Amino acid sequence: MIRCGAKKLVLGGDFNSSVGDTSQREEDDAVGPFGLGRTNAAGRDLLEWCHEQGLTWTSSFFRHNRRGTWKCPGRRTWHEIDGFMVKKKDRSRVVKSINTVIAGTSQSDHRPKCMEVWRRKGAKANRKSETQRKINWEALRDGSIRQAFASTVDGKREQQGTGEESERLINLINEAGTEVCGFKEKKALSPWLDTHLEEIQGFKRRIGALTKSFERTRTENFKIQRQEVRKEYKKAKRRWEEEWWLKLVDETKDAEVKGDIRRMYKTLRYLGGKDLQNIEEEFFSPEEFRRHFMKVSEDRYERDVIEIMRTASSTEIKDSPEAKAAAEEMEEAITFVEFERELANMKDGAAGVDNVSVSAVKALSIDTRKELYQCMMEQLATPVENWADKAKEGWVIPLHKKGARNELDNYRGVCLLPVLSRIMARILTSRIRKWAENIEACGENQNGFREGRSTCDATQIILRIDEETRRVLGKAETTGSCTVRYNKSIPPSQQALIVDGFGKLRNDRGCDRGLEKPA
Repeated sequence: MIRCGAKKLVLGGDFNSSVGDTSQREEDDAVGPFGLGRTNAAGRDLLEWCHEQGLTWTSSFFRHNRRGTWKCPGRRTWHEIDGFMVKKKDRSRVVKSINTVIAGTSQSDHRPKCMEVWRRKGAKANRKSETQRKINWEALRDGSIRQAFASTVDGKREQQGTGEESERLINLINEAGTEVCGFKEKKALSPWLDTHLEEIQGFKRRIGALTKSFERTRTENFKIQRQEVRKEYKKAKRRWEEEWWLKLVDETKDAEVKGDIRRMYKTLRYLGGKDLQNIEEEFFSPEEFRRHFMKVSEDRYERDVIEIMRTASSTEIKDSPEAKAAAEEMEEAITFVEFERELANMKDGAAGVDNVSVSAVKALSIDTRKELYQCMMEQLATPVENWADKAKEGWVIPLHKKGARNELDNYRGVCLLPVLSRIMARILTSRIRKWAENIEACGENQNGFREGRSTCDATQIILRIDEETRRVLGKAETTGSCTVRYNKSIPPSQQALIVDGFGKLRNDRGCDRGLEKPA
């Protein structure tokens, strides 16, 4: 017996019980579809005990050759009487594969079973104590709760006196948010069971009563009745789950008809994760993703920092009134009006290490926001090495994009900053963007990451040119040319791939000229 912490239980050994071939059995969560030979009385008792203890005969869930672990001397037939058992809820999360060890010499007449388990990376058992509970900032959408939250923060500020320490103010916001908004509840893995709690308790009472009657009298009739009740319970759970998902689909359709986009996307997220409700497997450790994230970030830079600074210092800036005004504005101190404007334009999102969201800052009173603004200005005037640790810390969250979930390249990292650092980054980004537009640092063909422009604009221009060419020539296939200045928009490490791709296009499509890399 192996017990990890107090949650993972593995039972293994010689049980002297033949569970047998279970492929013809009715649906049973204690046994899988694979096995060997017939089921004897000891095997039936073992499965019954598994039901009572919430365990599974794990070997029966994996297909492999030469399943037998012991050969009967008289009949010369193989039996699978050795194996492993784990808890039902841990089978898919703990067991990776099971095989019978054939090779090797042993003094025993039994062949050992080998169970491979998923390697859990990181101490997840202690993570609950390290991770802070998330405040339910979504409750601030209610006007009364929003007003109560602002009043609570003001009251705590008066009780504890005034000051400009950002850490003290963030702690006050967290305390008020905990009192007024409460914490987020963990999403239930099986929410369709929440509305049938009384029926579930009824099934469990019936199963418990029949179990006690069978243990007291050893009457086969009680055992058969218990099996029927269990089958009925499983069918009821499947029916409740199906009804719950169908109701969710109807809610999505109703939200779409009424134009309630927020509710529609909320239900769509549920539907999109239908097959991932019970997945808690960790495919890589935080350290592995950190190294991958750093490598990807480095690869995205076309040039190193020193070369960028040298190029920027040698670039001729446009000498115009707009450019001079933009340069002067970059040097001006951040005003409270600018702070308020950028805060109003920010979208709400997940909170960072300080556990304060943008919506919480928006809900504060004007006096509290002014104090928060003063804290930000003090932080800007302080060298970065003297900042508090929480002000410099950001959480990088891996978000799955597409493809296999065990591939690091299929994830992108999203950094969650503390709320003050997030507002500061927003203000500086807006200033730099405006400055770059006024000095015309961006080329006319640059459409991405520019206000009022989109990469769709360039795509529409190309499609428009193609349509006009086809209309003029009156042909389904046309001959034309296209000039691509890829040396400015594509990193040097990927330019060779573009050249090779256009070379293949020339050979496949019969183009007269491919793409040549400039010297």
